[in-house]
Amino acid sequence: MANFCDFNMRIEGSEQSIKKLLQLMQVPQSRSNTGSSLSIASNFYRTYEALLYLSDETNLWIDGYCAWSVQLCFIDDHSNWAINLVSISKELNLEITIKSLELGCGFSEYYVIKNGEVVIDTCREIDYYYFYDEDDEFIEERESEYESFLNID
Repeated sequence: MANFCDFNMRIEGSEQSIKKLLQLMQVPQSRSNTGSSLSIASNFYRTYEALLYLSDETNLWIDGYCAWSVQLCFIDDHSNWAINLVSISKELNLEITIKSLELGCGFSEYYVIKNGEVVIDTCREIDYYYFYDEDDEFIEERESEYESFLNID
């Protein structure tokens, strides 16, 4: 069984590029209004939840969780099975920022993809027991630090 990796993603592009991406993700026109939220997980490899939010005509947000890592589910090539963010970024002239947190294996990822080029690719080791005590209870005093692994400015 895969460990779950939480992620948050911002996709920026022209209004035309964002509309084309929504079409590729098979988002019905009636559901692509600014401020609406819907699940699009089936568009990505081994992604179990992906909630889309269109904040305006040029900014799209997706958050959810996938198997193992962002690298595996969104960056690595899986032929024609799913949307690959590097390829789609190049095709549609998009800038994509992704942050993830996978505490089971203990890492956080941070990617920035611009026009098909991965310009930031970092992975940081995270200690589960820094955020959870010996009884597996979350340490509330560290909540803002925990959330910073997923927050995109």
